[in-house]
Amino acid sequence: MRRTGIGPVEPLFGRIDHDVPVATRRDLVRILFKRWPTVALCFVVVTVVTALAVAALPPTYEAQAKVLVRTEEQVTPAFFSGLAAYTERHEGDPVNRRLENEMALLGAAPIARSVAKELQLHWHEIYHPPLTQLTGRLADACGPFLERYLGVPHTPPSEAEVAAALQASVVVVPGESKSAETTSNLIVVSLKAPKAETARAALERMLEHYLSFDRRLTEDAAVKARALVNRELTGVKRQVAAAEAAMRDFLAQTRFDPVRAEGERRQLRTGAEGPITSARDNQTASQLKTAIVKLQSELADARQIYRPDTEPVQRLERSLALLEERLAAEVKVNAGDFSRYNRLERELRVAEEHADKLSQRLSEIDLFLEINTGSLGNRLVIEPPILPEKSDRKARAATGLLGAVLGLVFGVALAGAGEYADTTLGTREDVRRHIGVEVVATIPNATVRERRAALVDRTTGPVPRRANGRLAAPAEVLASHVTVGMNGLPSACPRGHALLVTSARPREGKTFTATLLANELVRLGLGRVLLTDAAKIDTTVSAFVERERQRFDWIVFDGETVASPGVASLARHVDGVVLVVEADVTRRHVIQHALEMLDLDDPTAVKVVLNRKRYHIPGFLYDRV
Repeated sequence: MRRTGIGPVEPLFGRIDHDVPVATRRDLVRILFKRWPTVALCFVVVTVVTALAVAALPPTYEAQAKVLVRTEEQVTPAFFSGLAAYTERHEGDPVNRRLENEMALLGAAPIARSVAKELQLHWHEIYHPPLTQLTGRLADACGPFLERYLGVPHTPPSEAEVAAALQASVVVVPGESKSAETTSNLIVVSLKAPKAETARAALERMLEHYLSFDRRLTEDAAVKARALVNRELTGVKRQVAAAEAAMRDFLAQTRFDPVRAEGERRQLRTGAEGPITSARDNQTASQLKTAIVKLQSELADARQIYRPDTEPVQRLERSLALLEERLAAEVKVNAGDFSRYNRLERELRVAEEHADKLSQRLSEIDLFLEINTGSLGNRLVIEPPILPEKSDRKARAATGLLGAVLGLVFGVALAGAGEYADTTLGTREDVRRHIGVEVVATIPNATVRERRAALVDRTTGPVPRRANGRLAAPAEVLASHVTVGMNGLPSACPRGHALLVTSARPREGKTFTATLLANELVRLGLGRVLLTDAAKIDTTVSAFVERERQRFDWIVFDGETVASPGVASLARHVDGVVLVVEADVTRRHVIQHALEMLDLDDPTAVKVVLNRKRYHIPGFLYDRV
């Protein structure tokens, strides 16, 4: 800023160059070294947790088998069309859809329930995902405690849950086809289990149920068909018995004998009471016809001898008419009997033929049930499951390695998030980007001994070095940081330059910086230098400054914090303000508030010195990034 009453004073510092990169590769490396405890902690914790989880998980063995589905032979048995006749598919059902049905059948819940029940599988004998396995073991370990002290009931998994877990451990995929134009009829079935014996036994039993499923369906259909046919045959046999009784009663009552010869008739069954038909008997009609012929002959002879109105002719005519009437009645009765006989015979024949067909069908179904031992199925296991010899050891090792990598990545991400959320000022770029003030010097972090050595005159002898070698000569290095930061200082400056060294927080190194700056001005031979404590000024600020400007070339005020009384007023009477900021400790909103409290007309009059700067990147790596 400019002082009043004495004339203009040249600005001590240049303007800010804003054309700087926001972040560089060196910044990224610095973040990693700065927050290495976070990265290391995440890496160790995640690696240990992953290793313990992998060690707690049981090994996983996988048994595998291949099944050939002969889709071209997928037919349906028809028990009412011959000896278990098979009807082929006429619709264009794609092979892929049939294989999907087969794969769905392999993983069906009824098969899983049957296998789990037959092998008496428990919850821990079935494969579970890692998270389910770990939570299950934790629930088993904490279950008694929760039930005893908190009253939370601990119930073991039910049979339905065990079957569902077994069903979930089965993986069914179609076999890989050798060409793109065709679809393979192979199905690859795999089952995981904590034990190799369990994996093989469960898969074998599951394939047995799968192969017998179609046979059981067919057998159930055959049993139902047999019961239906048997019930129908019983009813038909009752109809045959009723038809036989009706025929027997008819023949016994009418003594009817059909006109056709015995050789032309079908040999009927023999009932329990003897032959159904009677012996052939047609003597009545024959005798009537013979008598009629005889009477007609006698009537012709009588008419030749007697007149028509005489008694002998009339008597013969009356006898002939009576016989013809009797013959007509007999023929009529015979026609009715024959019609009834034909109806009864037709009913009997239909019932007998139906009974014969049902008996034949029943024999066919019985024969099918005897030969249905799996040879008619369209599924064939070409590669039965074998005892798996290798577990998922490599996968578990890869999981542990992946956990370590994820822990490292998580640590790096957490470090980046912490750096992004960090509001402290640690670098020149941070001050420029967030505060808009130039950093004139960066003073490395040093011990009390090194800070004292930096203020000792060079003629007193060598100064100690730090163990890490970053400060080869603390006095020269610390002093040079201040000198280099004062850009554009002329070799011979006008007398009376006044500088205020202050900070936003206490104990940020104001006194050390002011002393270092005063010593460096003396060493450079820039005139007489006054280092004074701003809190001990016994007169007014303006009078003190104007008086000392006449006596000294440089006046360095070791001020209090910005919030202290009188500091803002003193800042208006000096040529420049050096704001000391402890690197990686002071937050930017504190500095912004301090600048608002100073309320200077020329913001460029304020410069920052980063004190106690920690260089996180090792020296051998710093120049390579």
